[in-house]
Amino acid sequence: MAMTEGKERLFVSNGSAMYEQVVDSEWMVMSTRAQGNVASGVYHLSDAQPAKTTGPGARYEGTIVHHDKRGNVYQSVDEGVLVKHDKSAFGRSELPAIGSVPKIQYLRGQALVEGRERGLER
Repeated sequence: MAMTEGKERLFVSNGSAMYEQVVDSEWMVMSTRAQGNVASGVYHLSDAQPAKTTGPGARYEGTIVHHDKRGNVYQSVDEGVLVKHDKSAFGRSELPAIGSVPKIQYLRGQALVEGRERGLER
């Protein structure tokens, strides 16, 4: 069974978080970092759902597990569901830290991290 080139995952175990990508039909470790506050497990980044930015359900709470090289933010919510927040939705705001457990909601397409809303509305 051939694996799809470019598929991405985060493998977290034994104090390390390894970002892996399929290269030549094999998982290759592209980078590593400390596990921090991210729960052990395998996070399939390629399968992350894009964050809904309007309507009901445009609110997320869970652990930030990864930032990709494009600056997108991956958040684990609701029993293993992985959500991808586009970097541009945060505007000029600092991205939530890996391992933090923020509440992120969307207002007019902009991502607001709980506790930072007042600063953005001024």
